[in-house]
Amino acid sequence: MASAMGCTTLRKDDVNYRLHFRMINEQQVEDITIEFFYRPHTITLLTFTIVSLMYFAFTRQYYAYLTDTQCKRVGTQCWVFGAIAFLEALACIKFGQDLFSKTQILYVILWLLCVVSMLFLSLLYSICGKSLTS
Repeated sequence: MASAMGCTTLRKDDVNYRLHFRMINEQQVEDITIEFFYRPHTITLLTFTIVSLMYFAFTRQYYAYLTDTQCKRVGTQCWVFGAIAFLEALACIKFGQDLFSKTQILYVILWLLCVVSMLFLSLLYSICGKSLTS
């Protein structure tokens, strides 16, 4: 409609302005869905990939913070990764209520005991193992 009128600009109080935008808004639209994103676990895999790539930057900056004596604070990637991890945890808790309600607490406690025992054994080996070898 605007091409029939030439290069003139439509004003908001013009009748053709309303007609023009009504015609644009009421047009038939093709199916714009991307089937790739509707397959099972695609969003989960994309999120995992992006967070994994961010993890590399996070560990590099955190390692530099721990080992470099002149580095006084952690980098931006550390804070961004921490914020994303926190928000992901909140989303898992909010939208996974039915999953968490069906969780068998015995398996969670068993897993935590395994983690704590492995941590204790690795600390014990790092303290006592060095003294035994030297």
